[in-house]
Amino acid sequence: MKFLIATLFILGTYQSNSQFSVDYLRAADTYFAKGDFYSATQYYEKYLGVKTKGKTNTAASFNPYTLQTKGKKSAGTAALSTKEQAVYNLAESYRKLNFPAKALEAYKEVVANSNDKFPLAMFYYAGTQRALQQYEEAERNFSAFMESYKTEDEYRKSADREIKNLQFIQKQLAKKDLNLYAMQKLISADNGANYAAASLQNKIFFTSTRKDTSDSKAVNINRLYAADYQNGVLGEAVKINISQAADEQLGVADFTADGNTMYLTKWVAKSGNKNAAIYYSKKENNQWTTPVLVEGLNAEGYNTQQPYLVSGSQLLFASNRPGGFGGMDLYTATVNNGIATGIENLGAIINTTGEEQAPYFRSAGNTLVFSTDGRVGMGGMDLFYSKQNGNSYSEPVNFGYPVNSVKDDLYFVSAGNGKNILEQVILSSDRDASCCLELYALKKTELAKTINGMVISCDSKSPVANATVKITDATNSVVTTVTTDADGKYNFILDEFKPLTATASSPGLVDGMVSFNSPVADDAIVLQNPDICLDKVFPPPPGVEEVLDNIYFEYDEFVLVDASNTTLDKLAKNMLEHPEVKIELGGHTDGNGTDAYNNDLSQKRAQACVNYLIGKGVDAKRMTAKGYGKSKPLAPNTNDDGTDNPEGRAKNRRTEFKVIE
Repeated sequence: MKFLIATLFILGTYQSNSQFSVDYLRAADTYFAKGDFYSATQYYEKYLGVKTKGKTNTAASFNPYTLQTKGKKSAGTAALSTKEQAVYNLAESYRKLNFPAKALEAYKEVVANSNDKFPLAMFYYAGTQRALQQYEEAERNFSAFMESYKTEDEYRKSADREIKNLQFIQKQLAKKDLNLYAMQKLISADNGANYAAASLQNKIFFTSTRKDTSDSKAVNINRLYAADYQNGVLGEAVKINISQAADEQLGVADFTADGNTMYLTKWVAKSGNKNAAIYYSKKENNQWTTPVLVEGLNAEGYNTQQPYLVSGSQLLFASNRPGGFGGMDLYTATVNNGIATGIENLGAIINTTGEEQAPYFRSAGNTLVFSTDGRVGMGGMDLFYSKQNGNSYSEPVNFGYPVNSVKDDLYFVSAGNGKNILEQVILSSDRDASCCLELYALKKTELAKTINGMVISCDSKSPVANATVKITDATNSVVTTVTTDADGKYNFILDEFKPLTATASSPGLVDGMVSFNSPVADDAIVLQNPDICLDKVFPPPPGVEEVLDNIYFEYDEFVLVDASNTTLDKLAKNMLEHPEVKIELGGHTDGNGTDAYNNDLSQKRAQACVNYLIGKGVDAKRMTAKGYGKSKPLAPNTNDDGTDNPEGRAKNRRTEFKVIE
């Protein structure tokens, strides 16, 4: 009897726990379907027995499809998730709640046990690894997703781009010049969001959602503030006194050079929709007038925002108006007295199918800076720069880390006056925040750039000492002039790499040049130029004997080796270009052998050269072959102690030419 009672108690408890598990799962599925992901995680955790803060939920892991319960049935008729589906839904809930650490473990279980049933699990698993800065693992798993997922859709396109982003991130984090960057947060996070700085006359204007003491009821309202900014130090922020309705948000302002006209963004957010437009305001009696819409600039029903004045009349801005490439695009317009004309999209070089925002233009260097999520980068919105040349722009370049982070980075302004665009920068980023953009001051110390090179003889490849090397820019202006040392080497230093040309000259030689720009590696500070090769002047002065380098014969023969062709071809070309010139080809030997033997061999070798030139079209009447044997050595054939001097004999075995008419 006692045994029967115990058995019935155990079965009752088991069925009771089973019913609880069913109820947990049903509640979790219901919340998940409604999009209440936080509540869904609470009940999926209970159902699955997930450990929370070191403790395990009291309900045991349970699969309702493997146990027939006798408890009362729920009124609901919807099919419950399987255990595998419950784990996947839990992972999805964590992801959508931006809890990547928790999502990681759930996705890991799905990938290990049910990857074939949930083909996107690997995609999201890799995404959570990326969010947790596990870049190598994320790249590997995005690649695994590409291997198994063959549908050509947005997921596959996104995975392909994520792989490129991850490769870029790992390369950036391994840069060797990171010690040259200094970055600091300008404002405490306790002051809400702070972003979109604009610089004017030692002041910084920016947008902030900080609490306004004059209006305690209005929270998270974007207003405009100003603060002194000198030597990287931001003073106390003061709210700009400008008209702002209760439901209006103000931000992203820029000013004319005299500081008396402000262009700004105003927007209203209702039911999750944003309606932004660009306004302007005048300063009168040290007060800002009520902002007025810029006429002809804004597109009704679309967002027009983030103005930046390039000059007194050219305005850059962002808009999602029809006719763009997708998302927000960058545009330019001419503004005058509150009227905009000549609106143009900046084109496909700048804009992508993603988001392009926050334009800034630095006149020093004609550089456009903007943010986009439509290109390979660190993640989120990244800052890029593009050089303007006339009406066109160069292919945008990612500033890389640490200017950019794996979160959103935008709203760039350079307060420095030098050529270094990163000399004194204020940018906005949420890299250290869970919700909001913050202002950061960034400075990169630019090391001097060294350019090395060498000047050599085209024929002998030997260094040319004391050659003059003139460095000129694209306008042919002389940047600097240097002289080669005894080894034919030259070097000079620049503040930054740029397209230049080096022209080398030396008496008796034809000028040579090489054009150069910058090293392939972004963080390199040394550029090694290709050698500058100088040819001998042709024709040389009459009677001057010129050695023909690299003329070779078979041993103890007068048969030319093919390696001699390059030198003789060049001589033939010079002879054909100067039909008035007559030359003598002289053959010379070392000291071995009799005079008669060497005279005969050198004559035949000189004649072999003449015959080759005849074969190239040079008139035989313009050439004379002369064998000098061993009568005119350039170096001793033997050393002072009577031993053989191989190097000296090698110099003596030569072919020369001289102009005789």
